[in-house]
Amino acid sequence: MENSQISEDVESPSVDVGAKVKVVCNGQPQCWQIVSPGQADPVAGKIATDAPLTTLLLGLRAGEESRGEIHGRPVVLQVEEVLIA
Repeated sequence: MENSQISEDVESPSVDVGAKVKVVCNGQPQCWQIVSPGQADPVAGKIATDAPLTTLLLGLRAGEESRGEIHGRPVVLQVEEVLIA
């Protein structure tokens, strides 16, 4: 298979439950894991599916950005990497 090529058209994973996501949030690098509400532990970097930050992140892929407002403050999230656990 001297002339074979590997296709690089594989779609990158999107942010979903169980994923670990590296983001830049308002200019600050962060790493979070998306978990069910009963497993949430913000100090440990585990945010619940129903958290305001998560609603801005769900479905995004590496390289995408989301803008919104949380508790009256503007938030800009840039997804750097999505890792599926």
